[in-house]
Amino acid sequence: MDISIELVNKDATRQALTVEQWRFAGGEQHVRLAGFDGQQVQSAIICARLQSSDAIMQLLLIKDALDRAAPGIQVSLQLPYFPYARQDRVCVAGEAFSAAVMAGVLRNAGFSQIRCWDLHSAVSEQLLEAEQVHQAQLVCQFAQLKQWLQTHQAALLAPDKGASHKIAKVADALSAAGIEAEVFQASKRRDPATGAILVSELNADVAGRSLLILDDICDGGRTFIELARLLKQKGAARVGLYVTHGLFSRGIEPLEGLIDAVFTTDSVCPLHPFESQIVELHTLKLFE
Repeated sequence: MDISIELVNKDATRQALTVEQWRFAGGEQHVRLAGFDGQQVQSAIICARLQSSDAIMQLLLIKDALDRAAPGIQVSLQLPYFPYARQDRVCVAGEAFSAAVMAGVLRNAGFSQIRCWDLHSAVSEQLLEAEQVHQAQLVCQFAQLKQWLQTHQAALLAPDKGASHKIAKVADALSAAGIEAEVFQASKRRDPATGAILVSELNADVAGRSLLILDDICDGGRTFIELARLLKQKGAARVGLYVTHGLFSRGIEPLEGLIDAVFTTDSVCPLHPFESQIVELHTLKLFE
């Protein structure tokens, strides 16, 4: 189960809480808090990696069990990855507004606080009403990434206009830490019917340069593959990729030969083994 619970007792000691879980024959899930003494607990902190509907249901059941066993305690949620964040608008009539639905479920669960890491958009931030750890903070915590930038005197590259405001904040934060990095912005044209990327464009001379592409999520990686191919065609010496949420639903192999280094966090569990003999791989641990 990708959900952990830390209890803060009234005497200020902390302990992990074990959750027993099982599934009934009909498919329904159930949970029970093992050895839980609600009289001694002041608050609880739940860290949840929600990558499936089962995990979302487990979280809601655990929250209900805590509320019933210890009425009135403060239960906060650490949510490294906000599921459904990319469905943050209705593009075609008849579609669901999935991010709003998911945010409503979490808000209505009654957490005292929700903390997220690098939300996909301002829409998600407004819907969820959560405290956020921003991409700039994460990049500045990532020692291997900062070393890579300095070693290769790399520039930062926003994959599209939507990511440019985040990249500007990353550049400012790095500058405050003594690392100067030029910023470029690419663009992409999509098929309006399918959403597929038709072409990536960059009006800049990057010959001989090292560049770090930054974004919040890598799923199949199509955006980054096409952009890295363009950079190599334009003579870039080296291409790195930073994504906070590395789903890598097609694995790392499609990136090989185009992207030289990948930096990500453990906000999600990659859908395929995070390994490569060709690409340099680094992970920033958000939680021990």
